[in-house]
Amino acid sequence: MMAGARGSQDSMDWILPLASDPEFAAMMVNAVKAPSYNRHYVIDAGVVTQGGAALANVDSADKIKLSHIDDMSAIVGEAANRIMPIRIPGDMASADDPIKGLFLLDNLAWQDLMTDTTSSNNIRYWQSLAMERARAGNVAAHPLFGGGAFLWNNILCRRIGDFGIRFNAGDLVPHVTVGNRLTATETNVTVAAGLSTTHQVSRNLLLGAQALAMCAGVNTSSEVPYSLLENQTNFGRNSEMAGELMCSEDKLRFSLPDGNGNFEPTDIGVIVLDSVTKKVAG
Repeated sequence: MMAGARGSQDSMDWILPLASDPEFAAMMVNAVKAPSYNRHYVIDAGVVTQGGAALANVDSADKIKLSHIDDMSAIVGEAANRIMPIRIPGDMASADDPIKGLFLLDNLAWQDLMTDTTSSNNIRYWQSLAMERARAGNVAAHPLFGGGAFLWNNILCRRIGDFGIRFNAGDLVPHVTVGNRLTATETNVTVAAGLSTTHQVSRNLLLGAQALAMCAGVNTSSEVPYSLLENQTNFGRNSEMAGELMCSEDKLRFSLPDGNGNFEPTDIGVIVLDSVTKKVAG
């Protein structure tokens, strides 16, 4: 939901089928919405570019670097409709110097950051500064700061895990063009064929507060969203069991005014940054 696409990964670990599968929509419950135009960025020609249309032009050199996280920090700080900063208990600087967001990076994009050797802007320099914020307050024990998380330019960065949202060369990816930004009408962009079979696009998520909503109903007997039922059958010789669950998730999106008085559909707490990564045999 937050990524705005299912991607083309289809390993045995995926329970959710591809978007082309007839069961996909039923399993998702709510429709998967492509990123709103003002929340979609792509690294193209080494530069953070607004809009998913840039996916048609990316090449193998468009990997993520720390300088791109600097760019995202500046974008968040200057956006007309900013994502809300995240607040962690014990962070004494949260009011005056808030953490702008949690950046969830695809595993392969994370590896690109780890191996980047850009002078004075690489992982070794990053590691030397990354945990200064944690030491300044009582936040080092918080789960968001555990497991190899780093703070860079007020953005907390973590590896997203093993289930990346990725696109291959030639894939059709739903996006919102600049001309459709006020309606959020989706069209498909074709990922650059030049990525060939050696590279792919990885989707990274910068999350603020209120990125995802969970709506749940309550069972009339238990008054919770789920219940487990048991029934005797075959004259009491057998038992059958059934589980019930009533809940669903959705990305928060509202229409917010811009400087010209137009109302633009905007993903409240999610910004997408697409980068190119090299495929790894697995």
